[in-house]
Amino acid sequence: MKRPSGIALDVATLASLADLLTPYVAQEDLRLAETYKWKIPDGAPVAPFNTSGLSLADANMRLKRSLSEAWHLSGSDRASLARWYVGRWGGIYANKDVTLQGYVLLPEDELERAPLAGVATWSKILAMRDPTRYAIFDARVSAALNALQIADGADPILFPDLLSRNSAVRAFQGWVRAKHGGARRVRKERAYPDYMALLREVSGRLEHDSPDRAEMVLFANAERLIQRAMSR
Repeated sequence: MKRPSGIALDVATLASLADLLTPYVAQEDLRLAETYKWKIPDGAPVAPFNTSGLSLADANMRLKRSLSEAWHLSGSDRASLARWYVGRWGGIYANKDVTLQGYVLLPEDELERAPLAGVATWSKILAMRDPTRYAIFDARVSAALNALQIADGADPILFPDLLSRNSAVRAFQGWVRAKHGGARRVRKERAYPDYMALLREVSGRLEHDSPDRAEMVLFANAERLIQRAMSR
């Protein structure tokens, strides 16, 4: 079956997706201390950075804000901050220095329109630069958004498949292509702006001061949502 061309999400469609995502984030936000498991490696290039007594979710949020403060200090080594956050924290080591430097030098409004192939990297840099406005977009988050819609029985509007090392995510992507190949899809060049519009709408409804809580809920629950979707 020929896949339909992508769409840009209009106001009504974004509101409908937010209606689905908001109660899920509200429910799972209460469990982030239990479900969010991404560890922070040693050697964070910011000081002071004390995570004593914090959950991993809260520690990661504090890390982003500490790195953001360091980013905006006069004379900061932004390339080193980006390299540590993307590589050491994010586990993405394949980027060449010239690629990271290009992302570092781009203004935020241009960076958020960068090619989607690098979004797992450049969205981390955006989230580090300003965690109150931007959130990470990667394969787990995209899969979680798609799985939530399918599990709910909705006529899904699928966010793009992104490269993943996670076997559950890869299996789900293949399953979606086989079972929902005719579904509407978000246009690739609009995927990150539309994703951020959705997270900001949800965060506003929940009176969160930043979109990263919603993103972390999706990241932490991706595999559970995948299981729910594939068991329908």
